[in-house]
Amino acid sequence: MEDYQEGIDELEAGDAMTFRYIKGEDRLSWTATPADPSRTNPPTVYLLNLGLSSMNAPLDIRVLDDIGLSNPLAARQPRIVGGRIGHDKSLEMSWQVADSAADIDETPPWIDKYEAAKARAALADADFQKLFATYREPLTWDRFWKNIKFSLNDGRTLTFSSDPSDYLH
Repeated sequence: MEDYQEGIDELEAGDAMTFRYIKGEDRLSWTATPADPSRTNPPTVYLLNLGLSSMNAPLDIRVLDDIGLSNPLAARQPRIVGGRIGHDKSLEMSWQVADSAADIDETPPWIDKYEAAKARAALADADFQKLFATYREPLTWDRFWKNIKFSLNDGRTLTFSSDPSDYLH
């Protein structure tokens, strides 16, 4: 969690997403990416370990994991053969960036900007939008019953390809 608070401070100051990276030979740190003003997603942290990162983040900052324990998009990625049950998914960095307010052109150099742009375009697909509606729309009685129906039908077996090109027409 070294330098984590600095990453959170940058999110609170208006950046869109903070990334963990290797700083030096044996040190991890955090860097943030500016927001794309046309995007409305909340400031976002992705980290496998949700406990400390969530505890130390303000309530208006979204803390997600890339294996699907807290992230329905990650939970619907293809399974990793032989992976640890419950931890056998992996949401690639390009998808993480796509589902954030990050300005793709301003992301760190280790992010594939082309893949992130394709993934962002893919998120407009109807299946993604149906999933997002289940947890991003206000929870009214109507939304509640739609969620029950979704969980018993399409949502029960919904999976996504990890290749964004599969959704671009």
